[in-house]
Amino acid sequence: MQRQLIFDLHNRYQARFSDFLGEQAHYLCVQVRRVISGDERFAYLYGGAGSGKTHLLESACYEALMGGKRVMYIDLRHQHQYTPDMLAGLEGMELVCLDNIDAIAGYRPWEEGLFHLFNRLQAAGIPLLVTASAVPLQLSLCLPDLQTRLSIGVSCQVHALSDDERAQIVLQRAARMGLSLPASCLQYIMRHYERSMHPMLRLLDRITTLAFEQKKAITLSLVKAAIKKNKSRG
Repeated sequence: MQRQLIFDLHNRYQARFSDFLGEQAHYLCVQVRRVISGDERFAYLYGGAGSGKTHLLESACYEALMGGKRVMYIDLRHQHQYTPDMLAGLEGMELVCLDNIDAIAGYRPWEEGLFHLFNRLQAAGIPLLVTASAVPLQLSLCLPDLQTRLSIGVSCQVHALSDDERAQIVLQRAARMGLSLPASCLQYIMRHYERSMHPMLRLLDRITTLAFEQKKAITLSLVKAAIKKNKSRG
């Protein structure tokens, strides 16, 4: 399972710190990079959906991978597909990123697994980055010792992006993919699709695929078709 997760990480969207926008972008990127470099061993990032927490983790993974480090990224929203045993042995990594840890709040076996992983990583000097929707005190954790561990170290709130910042990120991603995204298409996406960045970037991938399959330029009708396909997938 760990091998598969690492494979997926290499093949998912390669996020960049340079794409992370907003007034606090520089501060957050500096704090996350301090963890990658080992200057800090732990950072806790919290904020609402669509604020860019996952983008920061993926950027950290990308930069660490490009530096030749062994990296593990796990999105704990999918914890029902695994068991806490998957957290064993991660001290063999050089960076561990756990996204959406609030998803395991109230599940004692997972909380205990995370507690023991935290201790092992700290003892081994392995950097750990985690994200959640709120500060540890507000996560309804059933293990007080885990709450204490998560309250140690750097804690950064990640604020939601503005619509202009979201639009700029989509345009940057399109440019990197060699796409010309007409203004009318971008406006339609911003008005009629989810505002969270990951769904918007997945939509851009779907638009690219459809344009390639149909050998057509990106048009409003193609964007509407891509949105319809994405919604039908649930």
